[in-house]
Amino acid sequence: MEALSIGLPVILAKWNAGSEQVEHHETGLIYSDVRDMPTMLKSMNTDMALRLSKKAYAKRNQYGLSIEDHITTLESIYYNISVRRN
Repeated sequence: MEALSIGLPVILAKWNAGSEQVEHHETGLIYSDVRDMPTMLKSMNTDMALRLSKKAYAKRNQYGLSIEDHITTLESIYYNISVRRN
């Protein structure tokens, strides 16, 4: 949920694990059938995008790590993987 952690609204599928953190029509859009995605994208207008962006930005700290913390965590994971392989 990197996008939400920096305040960007997202569009994702209901079956995506990240959908648990998204508030439909508040911080992003969630579709339950892939055939609904084109309609959802077409319904996006400037007002909706601005509203979703403002709410996602206001709630950005609720979504976990800062980008710096996220990068540090990823580096640690990759380091541990490389150590195990050698």
